[in-house]
Amino acid sequence: MHDQVDAVTAAPTALANVVLHVSDPDAALTVYRDALGLVVRFDSGWGSPAPMLALTGTDAAERMRVIAFEAEGVRLSLCSFGRPASPRPFEDSGQAHVAFRVPDLDAALARLEAAGATRLGEPGVVGPAHDRVRIGFVRDPDGVVLELIEAVAS
Repeated sequence: MHDQVDAVTAAPTALANVVLHVSDPDAALTVYRDALGLVVRFDSGWGSPAPMLALTGTDAAERMRVIAFEAEGVRLSLCSFGRPASPRPFEDSGQAHVAFRVPDLDAALARLEAAGATRLGEPGVVGPAHDRVRIGFVRDPDGVVLELIEAVAS
C-alpha cells in the first residue's frame, strides 16, 4: 500500500513544458513565432541557474536566453546557451521531435520553408481508417524535426 501511495503522489499532474535547445534564438523566433504563429509569453535572459550549470557545465557568467510560447495549456520553450548547433540524426536514441496540429498543412509547410525550415519529403496520409491524418515534416534551423498534422475528413 505504501508503494502505491508514493506512486500516486509522485505521478505528474500535467505536461508542463517542452524545451528545445537552439543556437540562434532570433532565427528560431522566425520559425516558431512568425511562421507557426505561436504567441510569445516571455523572452528573457538570465545567468544560468545552478541546476542548469550541473546539466550543461556552462560558466555562471554565460547568459541563457529562454523564449516561451503556450498552446493549449502546454508551454514550448526555446533555450539558448549561446553555442552553435550540434544536430544529431533523427533516429538516434534520445532524439525527439515536436508535433503541431494545423488547419492547412500545405500553407503551414510553405510558411515554415519561407522562414528557413527545410522540408523533409512530401506529406502523406497515415493512421488507422477511423483516425486518418495528413502529416508533413520540416527541420528548423537547429535541426529540430517538426511534424505538422492536418485532420483528414472521414
